[in-house]
Amino acid sequence: MLVVMKCPNCNADLQMEETREFMFCQYCGTKVVNLYQKVHVVNQFQVDAASFLPLLQMQGRYEIPQTGLLLGKVQELKRTRNIDQAIAYCDAILVLDPNNYEALKERNALMKTITTPNVFVRFISVNENAGLQTSLDDRQITRYKLNEEKQFLMPVGKHILKFRSGIKRYAREFEIFDRTSVVHFTFEAGIFSNAIYSE
Repeated sequence: MLVVMKCPNCNADLQMEETREFMFCQYCGTKVVNLYQKVHVVNQFQVDAASFLPLLQMQGRYEIPQTGLLLGKVQELKRTRNIDQAIAYCDAILVLDPNNYEALKERNALMKTITTPNVFVRFISVNENAGLQTSLDDRQITRYKLNEEKQFLMPVGKHILKFRSGIKRYAREFEIFDRTSVVHFTFEAGIFSNAIYSE
């Protein structure tokens, strides 16, 4: 299917195959990017660049500085805690303008925004009398029932998870790099020894 585009330099009407990423204007030689093409972005979001066309088109010319309007949408999504969609918009802006510092800065900040549990601790034991207590960064103390799993939401950075079972104490360091980081710990209390597994 052919789509009609305007040359950003000479304003000539051009026809381009919908599947092509770009073409060169036959009148002035300017590279013309196909804004109608769908741009696949992270976290299974599809952002249709054609929906941005009214924002980017000004008197028949495509103006990359209009990405400021898309950054406004990023701010709105951030306020409503739609972090994944805000990241998708940042990615779309960076497709249209790879050197957009604001979009890159926003995307990096959004990737550090944690909104779902990212640390999982499970306690299992064959000994019905065994108990477990943990503390995260020496603040959050949690007691576990037999075969129970607890979830925690931890910010980006390095952390220490301490385990206490009876008189024995253990510690494990871990790091949350961004919103995609997930850490699982399993504390297995045995009759004669204990084991900690992490993934």
